[in-house]
Amino acid sequence: MLADASADDRESFLQGLTWLDLNSRQRYNGAFANATPEHQVAFPTELSTASPSDAELRRGAEFFTAMRATTIAGYYTSEPGLLKEIGDSEHLFFAEFPGCTHPEHQ
Repeated sequence: MLADASADDRESFLQGLTWLDLNSRQRYNGAFANATPEHQVAFPTELSTASPSDAELRRGAEFFTAMRATTIAGYYTSEPGLLKEIGDSEHLFFAEFPGCTHPEHQ
């Protein structure tokens, strides 16, 4: 994702990770990646329900919203998301469009 992102989007993403890690260190005395599973669920849950007027959590809430959207888009454009979850027929697009095949329309 980051390899294909614009420089501004990449910087915004990295700033969001930094925010998450710094706040995790303040709350749980360690990096988010090293937090307990309970904390790794509780903190994003808090961010997902934060009020837009809560200045302290606004940056984290914006980052969480963007990450959630990116994760959903990534999953539903992947093979497991498309084929297994949605049940797509593996024909995501036609290499060529044959048009109508009814003889009366030829």
